[in-house]
Amino acid sequence: MLSTSLLNRNASRGVPGAQQLFYRQRESTLLKEKDGILEERREKYLGDPTTEDTRSSCAALPIAARTQELLDRIRESDAAVCIAAT
Repeated sequence: MLSTSLLNRNASRGVPGAQQLFYRQRESTLLKEKDGILEERREKYLGDPTTEDTRSSCAALPIAARTQELLDRIRESDAAVCIAAT
């Protein structure tokens, strides 16, 4: 993989495709960082005794029974629409 500084330098010089590759690589890095932050927040939420009532209420909703199916569809697709009655 090309270094970020080389990609950035080539992108600023107008090298074809370098700018797109630079931003794609940067976006991938940012998404991995965000994923880590969200995972930490989720673990904190799941371990927090003060959110037990909220977690129990959410688990009782009908959509909770289809959580894995919904997550699989989101992972497999660029876009997903979930419609449910409230």
